[in-house]
Amino acid sequence: MSFDLFLQDMNDHVSQADWIAARDAAFSRHSVQKVDDAVLRFGDGAEIEFFQSKDHPGGTFALRGWSNEVGNFIFDLLDSSKLFLLCSEGVIRSGLTLRPPFPEEGYEEALASSGEELETLLLKGFDVWKEFRDRRAGKMNN
Repeated sequence: MSFDLFLQDMNDHVSQADWIAARDAAFSRHSVQKVDDAVLRFGDGAEIEFFQSKDHPGGTFALRGWSNEVGNFIFDLLDSSKLFLLCSEGVIRSGLTLRPPFPEEGYEEALASSGEELETLLLKGFDVWKEFRDRRAGKMNN
C-alpha cells in the first residue's frame, strides 16, 4: 500500500500562524518524532513522510503503510487545522472544516469524525465508508 494525501486550504481561510499552532499541537499530542525534515516516526514504529510548504498551510503525506497512530494523527491534524484532505477518491474534511470548492466535477466529499473513519475512507474507499456511516446513523435513529 502506497499513496499520497494532500492537506490543503482552497479557501485561504487558515492563516499560516493558525496552521503552525495546530500542527505543533498535533505533534505534541501524538508524540510524533521528527526523524529528519520529512520523515515522522510514531510510537508504534510506523513512519510516514510529510512535506510541508513554508509559505502556505498544509502539506503532502507520502504514506507507505498505515497504523492506528498514523490515522489518529492525520485526523487530529485535519480536524484541528480546519484544512481538508484531497485523495484519489475526493475530498475528506472534518466537521470543523469549511466546505471547499471542488477543483473539478466528479469529486466526492466525505466527512470523517475520527481516525477510524479516516482509515475506512482511505483504505476501503468512499462506498464502504458510506455503508458504515449509514449503518451507524440507522442505529442512532432507532
